[in-house]
Amino acid sequence: MSLFRLIIVASFVACTLGCGQTSPSSAKNAANATDDSHFSLTINFGDSEKSEIKAEVTSREALTVLDLLVAASQQEDFKITYKGKGETAFVESINGVVGGENGKNWWIYYVNNNLAKRGSGVYQLNPGDSVQWSLGKYELDSESPSGDQSQ
Repeated sequence: MSLFRLIIVASFVACTLGCGQTSPSSAKNAANATDDSHFSLTINFGDSEKSEIKAEVTSREALTVLDLLVAASQQEDFKITYKGKGETAFVESINGVVGGENGKNWWIYYVNNNLAKRGSGVYQLNPGDSVQWSLGKYELDSESPSGDQSQ
């Protein structure tokens, strides 16, 4: 029986010592899972009486442009309205300023100063991305966010 006890004790010690260790790759994945990603958001109201809104949002989750806008609205206490989700998401108003009034100047957005070519509900952001919303016409030849782009 003493041999049996010795095997049990040795197994217990081996398990106790080995179970608390992590491999370098699992330690790296755990560190990445807790890293915060930072995103910046600017909302330009053009010639409206509203002041520009700027926000820095930190998240451990992947964000779409719409997710960032929603998070910033909660953080900075302004209201947004949108309809749909995913590919059909459409921002109607930001802080009381409605896009499309008089048939022009919809809410459009740029990521890192490039006009987006996908809907805000599906455009996945990368850590460090900067998003700017402004009122304007959606024209694929628009190169940079310049606020009111009506003609």
